[in-house]
Amino acid sequence: MIAISYTLGSQEDRRGWETRRNCGSATRGQLLWSFFPASIAIRTDDAEWRCDNCWIPLLHFALSLLYVCERLREEEEARYDFTEVEGEIEFRRRGEWVTVAPSDSSPSLRCTYIELCAAAVAFARRVVFDLAEDYPALRETEVAVDMLERAARISPSDG
Repeated sequence: MIAISYTLGSQEDRRGWETRRNCGSATRGQLLWSFFPASIAIRTDDAEWRCDNCWIPLLHFALSLLYVCERLREEEEARYDFTEVEGEIEFRRRGEWVTVAPSDSSPSLRCTYIELCAAAVAFARRVVFDLAEDYPALRETEVAVDMLERAARISPSDG
C-alpha cells in the first residue's frame, strides 16, 4: 500500500500565484511552477517521506508522478528532481516491485508498480478536483485536462 498526500496550508499562508492571479488565464508553465506550492508526503505501511514547508509545485509534482508511472512501464528507473529544495526522488522498478528512494536521509519506500500507479492516478485526480473547488477556472486549463486524460490512460496492469 502506498499513499500520496499534500497540504497547501491556510489561505493566509499560501505563497503561490493563486493568491493574486487567475489560474484560468495562466500559462501552462505558470500553473506548473508558480501556482499551488505544497507540502508533500508519501507513505507505505513501513515508511514515510515528508517534505513539509518545501513549497513543491503541486500540479507539477502530480503530473510528474504520472510521467513516472508511464516511464516505469518500459524502463527500470525514473526520477523526480526538485527545484525548490536540493534533492530528488528516484523510482526503481524490479519486476513488480518499485523502490521509492528520496535523496535525503529518509528511508526508501517500497510498493508494487500497480500500487504506485493507482496512488499516482488517485493523487492527480484528487489534486485537480480539490483545487477546482476553490479555483473553478482550473478545470478548463490545459494542465488539468492533460493531467486527467493522462491519469485515465494509465493502466498499471499493462506494465
